[in-house]
Amino acid sequence: MTTIAVTGATGRLGGRIIERLLEAGVAAADIAPLVRTHDKGAPWRERGMDVRVGSYDDPIALTAALAGVDKAVLVPPPSLDNAVRVHQQHQAVQALHALDISHLVLVSLADPERRPFGLEDVDLATEHIIRATGLPFTFMRNSVYMDELGPELGVAAKTGELVSATRDDLAVLLGEVTDRTITHRLASAQETVQALTDGGMDAQHADMMVGSFHAAIAKDIFDTTSVDVQELTGRSPAVSAELVRRLLG
Repeated sequence: MTTIAVTGATGRLGGRIIERLLEAGVAAADIAPLVRTHDKGAPWRERGMDVRVGSYDDPIALTAALAGVDKAVLVPPPSLDNAVRVHQQHQAVQALHALDISHLVLVSLADPERRPFGLEDVDLATEHIIRATGLPFTFMRNSVYMDELGPELGVAAKTGELVSATRDDLAVLLGEVTDRTITHRLASAQETVQALTDGGMDAQHADMMVGSFHAAIAKDIFDTTSVDVQELTGRSPAVSAELVRRLLG
């Protein structure tokens, strides 16, 4: 029996990874979602999974929580503080190394060597740490996570206007999903932050999204292409109405 641990199990990405493992035929009992508290693991526990309780901030408890795990998927923690995130991920890698797991999958960022906005430094540092430990690994480098756009799409669904550096086609898809007209407007960084916070987004999150992601999108920094997804899945990647519907929750 192979036990696969998935960190960040209560988040969008961690949860989707678990669902994909199930769809691929992995038995529920062989999946070990990692959650911060016992209560948060209830939905997975009810489905027969081997829920583990642990935190990036407590390496000793984390090592104990992951005992018996054969493979692990490491989803980055949500902190926007690079010093915190790199420390947390380092501790997680050290815990998994101590357990001598057979394979570690890291959710990382595409082309971290050329990204300009700082978040990629943590992913690149974590990749180097994993290489240094000698753990067998797979780095899942994503150009940008679509779930990062979820809160913005939520604001646009309420206001009828997508104010951002994102593409017009997202406004069209959002209109299909919400059955209303959604317009797209390019605006200054200050205007965009104001529109997002007026729509209910946390101010720190809005500042980060506009200052980092929007600026990078406007400069085509995320315009990275490869055939990896198609070769792995047999399908061409595309943004769909169903994906937008999921992002809206």
